[in-house]
Amino acid sequence: MPGDNTDGYFEDSSHSRAQEMSRRKSNLAFAFFVMEKSRAQDMEVFYTYCRVLDDIADDSSSPVAEKIHLLKKWEDEIELIYAHIAQEKNAGAANGKISPLGMEVMEVVRRRNVPKEHMLAIIRGVMRDTSPEPFKTFEDLRQYCYGVASAVGLVSICIFGYANPRTELFAETLGYALQFTNILRDVVDDKLSQNRVYIPQEELDAFGINASDLADPSKNPACRRLFKMQFFRAKHYFNKARRLICPEDAKALAPAFIMWDIYECILGRIAAENFNVSKDIIKIPKWKKFLLAFGAVRRANRLAKAKEKTFGRAAVFGGGVAGLSAALNLVYEGFDVDLFESKSILGGRAASFKWRDCQAELDNGPHALMGCYKNFLSFVNMFEIPGAFWPPAESMTFAFSDGTSITASAGGKGVFEILKFGRIKGFLSAGNLKLLIKIKLGFGGARKGETASEYLDRNSIGAEVRRFFWEPFCLSALNTHPSEASAEVMVDTLRKSLLAGGRAGRLIIPRRPLADSFKNAAVIFLKSVGSCVRMSEKITSLNFNGGKLESFSTSAEETFSPVLAVSALPWGALENLLPEGELKRRLADISGADILNVYMLSDRKLFAQNHICLADSPLHWIFDLSDRLPEGTAGYLYGITISASSLNPLDAEKVAEEELKKFFGEFKVVSSVRILCKDATTRADAKTERARPEMKTEYENFLITGDWVKSGLPCTLESAAKNSISSLREIIK
Repeated sequence: MPGDNTDGYFEDSSHSRAQEMSRRKSNLAFAFFVMEKSRAQDMEVFYTYCRVLDDIADDSSSPVAEKIHLLKKWEDEIELIYAHIAQEKNAGAANGKISPLGMEVMEVVRRRNVPKEHMLAIIRGVMRDTSPEPFKTFEDLRQYCYGVASAVGLVSICIFGYANPRTELFAETLGYALQFTNILRDVVDDKLSQNRVYIPQEELDAFGINASDLADPSKNPACRRLFKMQFFRAKHYFNKARRLICPEDAKALAPAFIMWDIYECILGRIAAENFNVSKDIIKIPKWKKFLLAFGAVRRANRLAKAKEKTFGRAAVFGGGVAGLSAALNLVYEGFDVDLFESKSILGGRAASFKWRDCQAELDNGPHALMGCYKNFLSFVNMFEIPGAFWPPAESMTFAFSDGTSITASAGGKGVFEILKFGRIKGFLSAGNLKLLIKIKLGFGGARKGETASEYLDRNSIGAEVRRFFWEPFCLSALNTHPSEASAEVMVDTLRKSLLAGGRAGRLIIPRRPLADSFKNAAVIFLKSVGSCVRMSEKITSLNFNGGKLESFSTSAEETFSPVLAVSALPWGALENLLPEGELKRRLADISGADILNVYMLSDRKLFAQNHICLADSPLHWIFDLSDRLPEGTAGYLYGITISASSLNPLDAEKVAEEELKKFFGEFKVVSSVRILCKDATTRADAKTERARPEMKTEYENFLITGDWVKSGLPCTLESAAKNSISSLREIIK
């Protein structure tokens, strides 16, 4: 047998004490108690070895050259260990001496059949800690994490014992999750104590952060948003690991589940503290670790009887609100995602353009959100882009062509909330109040197939309140005239918005193009886990076989076979790709409704608020967008929305000018531009509402999402987000 290495690192007389200290310091050692004795002893040897490597790299008193020398000695020793094992099998003997710890490691490697590449990968990962070079890209960081965490996990499962090769991918993935949690937890301490930054430079640059900011993140608000993304990355890998658990190996993985639960608890604490990471490192008390450990053991036993989850690469078609939110949720839930967008820009119908006449960045049409848009607002709030929205409006102003206006509160709670519009003509009539109270209390349901006009007729609603309240609401919310709109949809929408009380009925208006609040940040989040966004790449064919999507092809002449595909394409585009079947028949019955928008540069200010509803007018909303004008630009910029427009688009600018002069008096139009959004929404009539399909289709691994997919809501940004967030999670959980 080989003798001791007389000039090796471990000839220091303090070796045994250092070894014991390393064992006590390691969080990983906490999980050993659930293992059988021989496996626990092997894990102690292996983690002592890992700790020693780590201590070499972290020793601030040693020159870099000395650290590299010691790590390379360990690399040579691992090679020697495997040479000994190989030659023992052939009754030979290898030359060279192995240290005392190396001898223990050799016994573990031999007994548990540990592949050499895993042991060497750990050393290469630790070696990276001796370099002052920053990590440039996510892939650079991932390779480092593979060495210091995933390779550790791969060795660990050899010691735990496993049967299914998929468990190797589980170990690699959980290693990433634990390491990314470590990076987030220790980001300040790493910078202060070791002057190390484990966040890629491309991500620091994307958030406008200098590495020095990480010493005190409280001084740069962008750090908190960066940490939110690091949290997203770690959750992706935890949830991916969850999808990779093999029932036959679950009980053996109980020690891994203990570490998992401890680190995911740390991650939850970081989120609970609103990502305000500081030099005070979050630690889990011992009593809490014991509780988590017992819970993890129970989970291991339960998972041994569970069904395997779907895992792998998913595809999303379309880069609008629905597509981006679907892609992000698939990533969060543990899928690797490729997103395909046929255009060169993201945002879908929320895309923007620069108006040449005044160099202002504008939406394809002005957007107004409501406080009840919970799913969409949670989507954009994920990124917390500063200054993206005006504060929620405390009131709504209704202007009349006789020059008068009324302002209605948008706050309050309870049944009397409906009285806030009391100054609208006819609003306080007995019949109107009775109907609103019934809707508020859930008793004002419409009949199946009834139009909004028929519903109002049946409830004896007068002409004035129809003109000044019901019709504007129906047109704005449903983009369909009351004579065609489904009464069921109108009533349900009214109950969930204006009559819901509190924030639900408040308008939230973007301060700049809506897509700016999510598109760039969404791409950064997707790329933070290695997902791919493919621009200017159109889906050209879908190949279904045996009730499943077998493959699809793109304009780049590539073919993909995802485990799951989610289409966020417009209904017409999807219909053209589908084979004959129930889904294709449904899409053929959907009708679209246009929205006509006019942007106008005026020589004077027309009103004091940042938005006004025009009563009894072919124009519906006008938004003051003057703050989007470049500094020094003369004039005032307004965006005008004409929902379900019957106007000839060529007349839109002239009609808009004439109507605005009726309401606000004479002014000069410096410049104007019209934008017609064809099929901006679905028509909210009974036929289209019946045709709107569910997310789940007749094809097993093919889902659809978008504002036009059935959601219990009209075709809005909220409908798109709800399908891509809440509904999608229910299906894939």
